[in-house]
Amino acid sequence: MKEYYEPRENYALFGGMCLLYGVFFTFCLYRNVAGITFPLYVLATIVFAVYVLRRLATQKKAVGGRIKLKKGTIPYFAGMMVLGVANACTTNGFFLLFDWIGMALLFVVAMVHQFYDDNAWNFQEYFKRLVVLFFSSLGSIFAPVVHGSHYLKGKENSNDKKVIYVILGLGIAFAALCIIFPLLLSSDLIFQNVFARMFQRIDVVSIIMMLLMVIAGTVVSYAFLCGLCKRNLQNRGAVKEYQINAIVGVTFTAVIASIYILYSGIQVLYLFMGMENGLPQGVTYSQYAHSGFWQLLFVSILNFFMVLGCKKLFAENKILNGILTAISLCTFVMISSAMYRMVLYVQEYYLTFLRLLVLWFLVVLIFIMAGTVLSIYRKGFPLFRYSMIIVAGFYMVLSLARPDYQIAKYNVAHDSAITVADLEYLIYNLSDDAAPVVAGIDSRKVVQGDTDIAEYTIYGEQYALHDAKTLMDDYFYAINQKYEDSYFRKANFSKWRAREAAEKYLGS
Repeated sequence: MKEYYEPRENYALFGGMCLLYGVFFTFCLYRNVAGITFPLYVLATIVFAVYVLRRLATQKKAVGGRIKLKKGTIPYFAGMMVLGVANACTTNGFFLLFDWIGMALLFVVAMVHQFYDDNAWNFQEYFKRLVVLFFSSLGSIFAPVVHGSHYLKGKENSNDKKVIYVILGLGIAFAALCIIFPLLLSSDLIFQNVFARMFQRIDVVSIIMMLLMVIAGTVVSYAFLCGLCKRNLQNRGAVKEYQINAIVGVTFTAVIASIYILYSGIQVLYLFMGMENGLPQGVTYSQYAHSGFWQLLFVSILNFFMVLGCKKLFAENKILNGILTAISLCTFVMISSAMYRMVLYVQEYYLTFLRLLVLWFLVVLIFIMAGTVLSIYRKGFPLFRYSMIIVAGFYMVLSLARPDYQIAKYNVAHDSAITVADLEYLIYNLSDDAAPVVAGIDSRKVVQGDTDIAEYTIYGEQYALHDAKTLMDDYFYAINQKYEDSYFRKANFSKWRAREAAEKYLGS
């Protein structure tokens, strides 16, 4: 008896479902990555998955009997819907990309949780299995064609078979014409003019792109289903792994821990308690607070992987566990130091998207390190799932908060003398989420800044100084024009707020 169920044994059902999914995928997302249809696409993905699981459960060859929807899968689906809604509430390209990536990761982990008992998988095992699933799905990329050919060979109804062959022939003809037709058009002007009049109201490029998206959605969904149904991620039995003597780990971690303890003490005395008398000559307290931030961030991340590596490589030892705990506690101090430095810097130079993102990451890292400490003493602690829940949860909060709007609101509220440079940062470096805040700025009160400087630099790019009124007029006129045709499929909360602010500004 086979160890896994093959979708090709019911190719008409699963192939047809994947094709339907590819069509809906194209309808929702073609030239529309930030519309109200994105949460509809996410919902369709969940419905598609549940339906496929139930149909797999009715097959006699499904491994393990009936495949039921596990309770632990529901939170993953709920997280997907939150990200879908968040995507339709922003115009920030960073979040539009990572909302999609986050939704896809939650979906993949939810399906793995459905097909396998993943409660005992540690961080490394979970990561390795996701890599295996990726390559299993990649290896099934031609499965729709291969399984389709097997399906046709086994068909008894000749009429159905002829229809399918006609469809395949049309598909091959379409692929060939994508190459031949442009060559014919360029070879004869009369032929070109005839088809130009025929297709002057038809966007041929859009039709081709939509067909390619349908094919991509169909193939990827079917290949992923095949990768899951191979069921090659299950435990192969306990494998005894070689571990290095704990003395080696105790020795090298003890040296590192002693340096960390000294460093942490300095952070407490000189940064947190503000003992300025011991600062190097010529270094102010503000300069000291800003320096070393990125180094601390890197060391904190390095410590996380070092603790995981030591638990994996070295034999179990109470002394080693104690030292790793001390390293983790020192890491908390380092993270706090980096966060405190960034807060001081923000108070002086205000918020940017990168600074806010770094502060968010530091908060997330604190919670992940807390889970790492628990994993030192609890061998079966699900660190991967815990870390994923923490990252997903905090990311959802960040995405729904519309950071560009919050950054603009903070900077305007705390900057007593907004300059043209500050205004241009809000316009050029933030998304249209910030438009409602920009609309509330009185251009007459914007300070021109240093009039001797013709231009200034933001993130390495040169910008010429503008008149504030002209700058704001152009900004809101562009928004009003850009979102003029935002019909239902492309409806977006942030676009609606931006256009509302533009109309209010231009009408005042």
